[in-house]
Amino acid sequence: MAISDSIPTQVRAVDPYASYNSDTVNKLTRMLTYGGGTDGLSKRTSCDIQLDTTSVTQVILTPGEVYKDDVWINFTQDHIVDFTNQDEYYNFDTGFDETGWYYVVLSYTYQKQRPAPEARVLIVKPSQRSAYTPGNDWLFLKAVYVSSTGPGVITQVSSYDPENTNNKRLYVPMYAGTEVFLPTFDTERDPARIVYVESEDEYYFGYSDRWGGAGGGGGSVYDVDTSGFQLGDLVYINSSADVAKANASLGVTTSDGVVTRVGTNGRIQMSGEVSGVKVETGESVSVGNLVYLSKTDSGKVTTQKSTPFHQFVGRCVEVEDSTTVTILYVRGEPGGGTGIADLATYVYDFIDSTSWIPTGMQYYFDVDTSDFADGHAVVQLWDASTNETIVPSRMDCLSGITRVFMPVNTKSLYFLAIGPTDTTRLSSNVTDVTATLLSGGWQGAGPFYQDVDVSSIENRGAVVLIKDANADEVVEPLNVVFDSTNVLRIYMPTNTEDLEVVAMGPTTSVAGTNIIGLNLTLASGVSWIPDGSLYYQEISLSTFGDNEVTMSFVDADTMEYLYPAKVDFIDAGTTARIFMNDDTHNINVTIIG
Repeated sequence: MAISDSIPTQVRAVDPYASYNSDTVNKLTRMLTYGGGTDGLSKRTSCDIQLDTTSVTQVILTPGEVYKDDVWINFTQDHIVDFTNQDEYYNFDTGFDETGWYYVVLSYTYQKQRPAPEARVLIVKPSQRSAYTPGNDWLFLKAVYVSSTGPGVITQVSSYDPENTNNKRLYVPMYAGTEVFLPTFDTERDPARIVYVESEDEYYFGYSDRWGGAGGGGGSVYDVDTSGFQLGDLVYINSSADVAKANASLGVTTSDGVVTRVGTNGRIQMSGEVSGVKVETGESVSVGNLVYLSKTDSGKVTTQKSTPFHQFVGRCVEVEDSTTVTILYVRGEPGGGTGIADLATYVYDFIDSTSWIPTGMQYYFDVDTSDFADGHAVVQLWDASTNETIVPSRMDCLSGITRVFMPVNTKSLYFLAIGPTDTTRLSSNVTDVTATLLSGGWQGAGPFYQDVDVSSIENRGAVVLIKDANADEVVEPLNVVFDSTNVLRIYMPTNTEDLEVVAMGPTTSVAGTNIIGLNLTLASGVSWIPDGSLYYQEISLSTFGDNEVTMSFVDADTMEYLYPAKVDFIDAGTTARIFMNDDTHNINVTIIG
């Protein structure tokens, strides 16, 4: 071993015409170091110290440029720094025998001499760190943590000393420039770089692994994949960090910005002047109008506040044509909602077997549901003879009517619908019952059952939602039966599941429960997020207090009741994730809770 072990392969700009006289070149390099002879690394990746995957007693010095004493030094190859080699230490003393933070430093002092001095890399032991002060003959490269001795084990590297943050990597402040087009990000070249892109009239910051918009166009921006969207669409960031079209139906789906660049390298602008913003169908916007997020046309603006929620998004400053405007965009907080969207009411009806009307190969019966806001509600049907829940062959949500279809006309059914009220009825007309059915409580030899006390619900009628208490996923039981006036019996094929049950129906008491209802729309197309073979959208349940809810789904185009592929409850039950087999559905959702 020799002192040469601590000297990496290097090139130094001393002078192109003499071996040791460097005054001329030093004056040039001083121009690059802000005139003050600042010592520092040329960029973030220069002369980095990295862990060696083949050894726990070595680290690797990577190539790079550094300015020291106005001399430009370029390490041109990887260099191994061996903590067991005494010749690589500032003072080896008793050996590689300490735990804690070691320093790896560059040691160089400019002198006019022949041969010209070379830069060395030295190791400083934890007990010797006081020998380093910023600006002395050493330049800090990195701190290296050794977790044990005999032999020592290197476990971590850091750009600063965690025990003295004044001792850190220093950089020469000179890395900015211009590009015609934004280049592909290079992790060696671009971290910490600032670039002005002529073709876009925008600034970009270089982060550790990507470009980030600097907001040079008069407003803050966010770079995100906007494939499938259009310029001017109002969008929000969902729980997967993707964008979806914004809609004023719920606070969680309100707008975070406007699409200003489409593609995998897309962008949304979160404040300032934005052009190409689309106007809600049938609406007219004039210069000076305050504009709000639309509830009926996702991604568009309107002059009307929606209910129960609305979001202010800016003011119109130019009418481009009949469908697009330029606005001063502001992300307004969702307003107008008090946490209760609408009071809930119910409709209870008896469908006699003699009342079915033939149509083609089926039979139908119409139930008056005009008491509900928009006619939407959560519906459950019960066989009047067996008290079992029953699924019709089809249900349509028509204007003020819910049409129930059956393949036969021999059954008498109880019909219960609960939804947001369109009348002055009080929410105390409806109550809820919640219960947890643990795996150890199942009875019978198969199928297995447990009972839920529903004595607070009258008429042996309820809408029921059952979910897996561990997976937070809606499950379909074998059967649900009103076994007596006060008991709801749940049948399952196994006795190993923990279930949560929510049952809602007409209350037998005066007090009842503050049941609320909400209607909203899940739009087709880009609003649905692919997940394997399915597509999903999310609904916030934060409006509903304890988040014990049930819900129904209606195709907004055909007005037919739908059944999702599955429904999951995520984020501790505060969000419902609705899965469909494709992304073509516009779905009206009614939530009761």
